[in-house]
Amino acid sequence: MKKLICFIVTALLLFSSLSLPYSVVNAETTGEETITWQKYTHYLLDQAYSGTYLNGALSNDHIIIDGNKMTFYGYGKPQYVDYLFMAYDKSNKKTFSFNLSENGINYHSMYGGGYLFNGKIENNILTSYMILYEEGGIGLYKVGPVNVTSLNNGTHTMSRIASFTKVGKDHNIIIEVNSNTLNLWDNGVQRITDYQLKEVIGNGFGPIAVYKSHDCSILSYFTFSDFKMEIEGEVVVIIPIPEFTNVEANIPYQIDLSWSDIDEATSYDLEIDDKVVNVGKVTDYSHLNLLPGTTHKYRVRAITPLGIGEWSEEEYATVYKNPNAWTKMSDMFIPKTSAASVNVNNKIYVLGGITKGNIATKSIEIYDPLTNSWTKSNDMTGERHGMAAASIGEKIYVFGGKTGTNVLATSEVYDTKTGTWTTLPNMPTPRFNTAAISVNGKIYVIGGYNGNKYIDAVEEYDPATNQWTVKQKMPTKRSIHELAAIDNTIYVIGGYNGNYLNIVEAYNISEDLWVQKQSMNTARRSLGVEVVGGMIYAVGGINQSGELKKLEVYDPTTDTWTDKLDMPTPRGYLTFTSAYDLIFSIGGTLQGIPSSAVEMYETPF
Repeated sequence: MKKLICFIVTALLLFSSLSLPYSVVNAETTGEETITWQKYTHYLLDQAYSGTYLNGALSNDHIIIDGNKMTFYGYGKPQYVDYLFMAYDKSNKKTFSFNLSENGINYHSMYGGGYLFNGKIENNILTSYMILYEEGGIGLYKVGPVNVTSLNNGTHTMSRIASFTKVGKDHNIIIEVNSNTLNLWDNGVQRITDYQLKEVIGNGFGPIAVYKSHDCSILSYFTFSDFKMEIEGEVVVIIPIPEFTNVEANIPYQIDLSWSDIDEATSYDLEIDDKVVNVGKVTDYSHLNLLPGTTHKYRVRAITPLGIGEWSEEEYATVYKNPNAWTKMSDMFIPKTSAASVNVNNKIYVLGGITKGNIATKSIEIYDPLTNSWTKSNDMTGERHGMAAASIGEKIYVFGGKTGTNVLATSEVYDTKTGTWTTLPNMPTPRFNTAAISVNGKIYVIGGYNGNKYIDAVEEYDPATNQWTVKQKMPTKRSIHELAAIDNTIYVIGGYNGNYLNIVEAYNISEDLWVQKQSMNTARRSLGVEVVGGMIYAVGGINQSGELKKLEVYDPTTDTWTDKLDMPTPRGYLTFTSAYDLIFSIGGTLQGIPSSAVEMYETPF
């Protein structure tokens, strides 16, 4: 019984990153063998040619594979040799069959096209036999030994062994070879009979086109189609690999894909970010509900009655981004205000806070921007609000806050991998409505309120030593403010100390020194602040006018604030946390009532 083998090509290119994978699958066994076309062509604009490329061929690709058809396109001037070569290790008899068309050839610019066989490549040196369909007939050549790149670049190291007759321009060719004997049939007529090859070279093979040096607007092209191969009773059928014809990200939140159709395909597998989806017998797909600015990876392969093809070359696309735009996202499970939030591995953890009825919570919710969905995590060890939080790696550090009437100095760390809490040494200064930020592996807790007075304390926690260090006090006492860090500088922004503040003060960590910066345009407390692309974004908050939706951006290089598009929903006591260079405003108060709202702001970065 004949063994059916699906055959698909991988091209490793010398001049381009494009690849065309092929594999060999035995339909009667569970085993799989992989063999590879080496593709030698030139991916460049042919400056010597000023005419129109035939059949829509790309000017930077001179071997076009379309379904089960392969076309070699010529050049305006160079005498290049383009070819594909498949290394193979079986020395028994092989039969190759394919159709070959000379209708696009002008022999003024081309010697001819044909097939390499019984060849090998060792240390980048090619030695092979070659059948070449020429203007006057069929030539049998020995090629090489020659460097593969030198041959590709036009070193015609070929010696004619024999010549044979051909008829017409459209050929159905069957080549039968073993290690030392060649037979060839053309349109059913045997043109070469038991020709004895004097040298045993190898077992590799592949199509080839040999061009002449010329300088005119004539381009030749040589077309092969319907490849089949038989190796001592094993029939090999070529299943082409689909190629992406379109990967576009011109519409918000989606990427549109299309690929070439394979006649034999009954369906297609589409790999999206390493996950495989069978999309049926279609050649287009829209990847929907994507996060702006995120990059996604795609591959496609054909499913046929003879087997599953190899994957196409990877394609990447980045989702369309609309800077300075706001979008409503999925709400939190629980409306809350005075919570803390941090980013761990591009997921946003929202911890504690106050829920409706002025009830403190110990819940943790996790937002995944990629799926726009929320999940619940292990609770904190106790209810609290107004605490500060910062992350280092996969750990979240939580400091201070308030439970009932108790103002806390408590410090704890949450391991997001294990879901466990560990108690740390208390802060030197109990406080709530404070803020924390991590810089260079250390955490700084700045300002706050202890129930009686506003605080200017700056305390540094070092996870490596598990110790606290008191640093230079902040010039302006304040609470319900926010922090931002750029390089080695911490910016303290807004807040309240009996007055609504627009004051911005910068702390130089290395020098333990404070400097005043340009004030915000809008004074406020309980705002959200985040850094993206070296710019500081400040949004929302509360002042004498009530809850705000104001967004302004600070550029530390010019020490200036610029108003941007307002947040859709005015809120105070919200959190403002970035992921994927987008910023998410989460929760807070809306008309004094805890909110579950989430809104995404698209930065230009």
